[in-house]
Amino acid sequence: MNSKLDPSDIVGKILYYTLVLFALQFAFGVFGPNPVSDLLVGIIALLPKIIVVISIIVIAAAIAAGAKALIQNTLGGLSYGRVPANIAGVIIVGAGGGLIKPMRTRWESILTKAEEETPKIQREARNAPSVAEQATQKAQDVANSDFTAHRAR
Repeated sequence: MNSKLDPSDIVGKILYYTLVLFALQFAFGVFGPNPVSDLLVGIIALLPKIIVVISIIVIAAAIAAGAKALIQNTLGGLSYGRVPANIAGVIIVGAGGGLIKPMRTRWESILTKAEEETPKIQREARNAPSVAEQATQKAQDVANSDFTAHRAR
């Protein structure tokens, strides 16, 4: 992250501004019912939801950073190792932050497509040569290429 604030600073600022909102609500409450007091009550009522959202974002970011580091370290020697790591991080943050419904729709379409493709895959698997047949064919190919190479000398 490139933020100047760490999670403890963010929580501290939230608590500070929460106390300021409560003080403002009490101050405007002196004047009786008024639109500003109603607005402050509405904002204060949203604070628990805001805290939950921030908590989810912080936790998702931590998990995403861990997954990114894991994938990046695993694929670090490859030229494209950073791409899957970044994609994994984005997916984790998106899943925690609001891509749940779009992801559910995509997964359902992927699963539907997989169900449609399953009979085709099974048919191809039945018609494919066995491992023993493939090994025999490969051995024959190697033997033929060795014979051809020896004959060419």
